[in-house]
Amino acid sequence: MKSPDEIVAFFSAFFTVVDLSLRDYVEVAVVKAEGGEILSSSDDPRLSSRKPSLVDASVIYAAKKIDAPVITGDLDLSYVARAMGIEVTW
Repeated sequence: MKSPDEIVAFFSAFFTVVDLSLRDYVEVAVVKAEGGEILSSSDDPRLSSRKPSLVDASVIYAAKKIDAPVITGDLDLSYVARAMGIEVTW
């Protein structure tokens, strides 16, 4: 296992950490609700009964906030992010 410092250095080189305020988390709740509507209207039965997680909504909100793509293989997250106009890689 790598040391904590090596892990932090690795992630810092490739990822951005976005600090969210209380106001931001209110907006995350809005994204979560809108994402639920997007999923429920999907024709894909794997998606139509699902709801976005708080983590997924936070990732989508942060990507919108800093105008960054989302890197994920998660079907729900990818579907909602794309529907909200966010570039998804993977």
